[in-house]
Amino acid sequence: MNKLTITMDASAAYVEIFDAYLAYFAKNGLEIEVLHLSPANTALNYFLDGKADLFWGGPLNYAIINHHLDGKQLAPLAEDTDIDCHSVFITRSDSPIQSIEDLRGKTISTGPKYSAESRIIPAQYLREAGLEINKDYQEVNFPTQNEGIRAMYEGQIDCAVSFYRNFLKELAFGVYMDWELKVIGRTPVWDHCIFLGQPNLDKEKSEDYHKLIDLMLKMDKDDPLVAKEMRMEGVNKWVEGRPDRYQLLLDGADYLNIYEAYNQEILKR
Repeated sequence: MNKLTITMDASAAYVEIFDAYLAYFAKNGLEIEVLHLSPANTALNYFLDGKADLFWGGPLNYAIINHHLDGKQLAPLAEDTDIDCHSVFITRSDSPIQSIEDLRGKTISTGPKYSAESRIIPAQYLREAGLEINKDYQEVNFPTQNEGIRAMYEGQIDCAVSFYRNFLKELAFGVYMDWELKVIGRTPVWDHCIFLGQPNLDKEKSEDYHKLIDLMLKMDKDDPLVAKEMRMEGVNKWVEGRPDRYQLLLDGADYLNIYEAYNQEILKR
């Protein structure tokens, strides 16, 4: 039987992390091949072409794979520290804006066009709150979330959207004082990075697939074989994936016509 293959975007950190995971798997009788591919999105195309069994990536990757595989992909694993995330809507403390409804008629900064965290999910949340993009409010795109926050802070726009962890980091680093800005709303919770599998992997490579899941769910952050790497990854334990936590993202991707544009501009498919 061929080894299970996992593919992901290449990074020095993930090479080190998954080398330790591979040693852990091997010690427990499971041989796996990990493919660290570059440039960005090579791994996603590789998985979509059926050349790898599993893919590790972020929320937008989930949406793209879900679209291409008609929702038949497997979603076995996620990190305990990468679930129940949310995006926040930020204004200056002296702004009269107090709630999401107050954003009607205002300018709102988002991050990059394909950012799940700072654009797609927040736009869908606003839509469900009765605010249509570029009709009930004006969207202003910025290359990064932080540039949008800076523009809001300097009074160029009314409100900025950010992944909550990113905003907390800006406060922790002293870029802004917490009394200078306020959060006037947040999205419902959603999950971030996730392992995804080919639709029939649980049947075609059943033994290895289920052994992988079992070993990852049992992975112990105090095990010397993986302790350092789990700290690097910021994970305490692995948990089961939760596809339902991506629905806001999927609806937002449909709403903003993300799929066709992403296929043409990014994946070149």
